[in-house]
Formats: sequence, structure tokens, C-alpha cells
Amino acid sequence: MFFAPTLLSLKEKNDVMVLCLSSGNEKGLGEVRRKELVKSCQVLGIDEFLVDVEEHPSLQDNPSEIWNSDVIFNILKEYIEKNSIDTIITFDDRGISGHLNHISAFNGAK
Repeated sequence: MFFAPTLLSLKEKNDVMVLCLSSGNEKGLGEVRRKELVKSCQVLGIDEFLVDVEEHPSLQDNPSEIWNSDVIFNILKEYIEKNSIDTIITFDDRGISGHLNHISAFNGAK
């Protein structure tokens, strides 16, 4: 998990929730990836009910596709308001290995 060290550090003094914008279904492994995410979070001490995976039709896993920033912004806005969130941790403007979905997540969160 890309953010494990950050989540472990934050968990010491904060409530932590995880929102993933895609199940990672590019190769038909979406349900496997979803279960991996939940299990990884549980290992880090984050309860399953605090882990959400978004399945928006415009945000399907594809490392060579740019996602719509407005769609991401609206999903994040609703999630933030619903859960009274005050901090977001996301990818930087280069993503992991230049993954366009990661870069899109950064752009949508700006």
C-alpha cells in the first residue's frame, strides 16, 4: 500500500478513513483488489467500515487514461462533507510511475 507509513503515523493521533477512487479492475481483478485494500487497512489498524471504494463509471482503472477532475472533485466534496473530513492525503502531480489515474486524483483534489 502506497500510503502505509503515512497512515500509520496519522493513526497515532487522528481518526483515519480511506477512500479509493477505483477498485483497480483494469484486468478484471476489481473484487480481488478491493479485498486486498480492506485487508491491508485492517493490518494497519483501520476498521473495514472506514474503507470505501468508489465505483464511478467515469473512474475505471486504466493507467493510460486521464480521469475527469470535476467528477473526482464532486466525489471528494460529498465524501468530505458527509464524514466531516479536514485533511486529504493523495498522490502528487506525478502519480506512482506516472500512472494517469493517480495524477488525476491529485488534480481532482486540488
